[in-house]
Amino acid sequence: MFENLCSRLGFTKHEQKKIKNSYSLRKYTEKTLVKRLYKAYTFISSLGLNKKETCKIIVNCPTIGGTSPNTLSKKIENLANLGFQGEEITKIVKRNSKILSYSMDTVKDKFEFFTKLGMEKELVIKMFLRYPKLFSSSIELYQIVIKTLKDFRLEFTNEDIFTILSGCPQIYGLDLDKVRDRVKLLKDKNISNDEIREMIVNFPNILSQKQDNLEKKLDIYFELGLMSLIIKDSKRLMQSIDLTIKRMCFIRDREKELAPQKYFRIFNSQKAFQSLYGIDNEGLDTLYGNEVKNMSYKVS
Repeated sequence: MFENLCSRLGFTKHEQKKIKNSYSLRKYTEKTLVKRLYKAYTFISSLGLNKKETCKIIVNCPTIGGTSPNTLSKKIENLANLGFQGEEITKIVKRNSKILSYSMDTVKDKFEFFTKLGMEKELVIKMFLRYPKLFSSSIELYQIVIKTLKDFRLEFTNEDIFTILSGCPQIYGLDLDKVRDRVKLLKDKNISNDEIREMIVNFPNILSQKQDNLEKKLDIYFELGLMSLIIKDSKRLMQSIDLTIKRMCFIRDREKELAPQKYFRIFNSQKAFQSLYGIDNEGLDTLYGNEVKNMSYKVS
């Protein structure tokens, strides 16, 4: 009975075994489990999920398979009351199915932790949507991360901290020692505290960059004489260093010398750069692909 239902719903043999052996579902007879599983599956799929997605949600959190549609409906309603819209709720459930196993008070308390700090509700919603696993982190961890940011002594305002948390909510899943190392790296490059503060607030994901890659980028930008542009708009770190070097090579060969005030062109969108110089990224790669192999390249 159980196997037949699961096969029809799309669960693999391995997934069926995981569900049946789940501690939270062992208390049910096979007949009861089949009924509960089918009702839970039907409810979850009604959120706009396909078979594969519905199966994955239940397998990742088997407790859901024994939860009544009425209870699941209340948990969805709880998310709606916090301000999440239909498709947003589906996104959260897909990326963190465990949220359907948490009590409504737990979910509400975690959400309201941030609103009580003074973060705007829209920003809190944005943060949880970007990183639904945040619902699985503890309030104690929330506090530790905020304290870590303050301990950098970069004079972050509360608004700065809210911007950082909403812009890089995955910080809650990072090794905080490595986050500290990234800030130390910026300080070791003799970038001032004010500049570091601006860089992080403008591009919070700098805190989640791999240490080696970040250091490599900074060294090359210093070498190319472009670091002032990075400090001014740290989002430019998102651009591939390879692309930056190819564009520098192209401009060097075309214009021989580029006035410093025009260096920002190196970070233009592909469309803008192509419109200005008549060459796209593929063309740059054809001409200068070999240049990027030497990462100690110096602009002559």
